[in-house]
Amino acid sequence: MYRTRRAATQSNSDSDGNGSNRALHADHVEQRRVIALAAAYEEERRQRDQLEKKYARLKRRYIRLERAHAKMLLESHGVWLHS
Repeated sequence: MYRTRRAATQSNSDSDGNGSNRALHADHVEQRRVIALAAAYEEERRQRDQLEKKYARLKRRYIRLERAHAKMLLESHGVWLHS
């Protein structure tokens, strides 16, 4: 049976080099997966940092409002603060 040159070279590479091609492909796929995971982790970290900053700002604002409210209540009941 006659084979084309390409079919002959493919069958030869299948027998001796295809395993290494598969390994290279698997390494490439794994590398892309690791890069994608690293990018996703970096995005999560950036979002977490942003949320932590927002939370810290809100917490400071809440504390200021609490203090202002407490001061207002004390002053409305006749207790004057020296500040």
